[in-house]
Amino acid sequence: MTSTEVLYHRAAQATTQQEADAAFEVCVRKCERLGRSTADATRIVRDMLGYFAAAYCDEETSARVYRLYHTENPLDRYERERVPADHSRPPGAS
Repeated sequence: MTSTEVLYHRAAQATTQQEADAAFEVCVRKCERLGRSTADATRIVRDMLGYFAAAYCDEETSARVYRLYHTENPLDRYERERVPADHSRPPGAS
């Protein structure tokens, strides 16, 4: 397991907002050390936590991660943004 995977695994184990905030801060700081701005690092970490929860956690843990970190599975967000709420597609789209 890489050090980043360890960080996200620990973050997913948070059960209180205080624990989640501390874990989030550690993840953001690591991302910043890789050359990202705070704003970019915050966005990246939220997306990565959402992806991590969807891919590697059970349903209960995923729901907790989404709630504590104010995130979601980024693939769900992509699909929602790609397809309008009325499920219509632009002319010529398949």
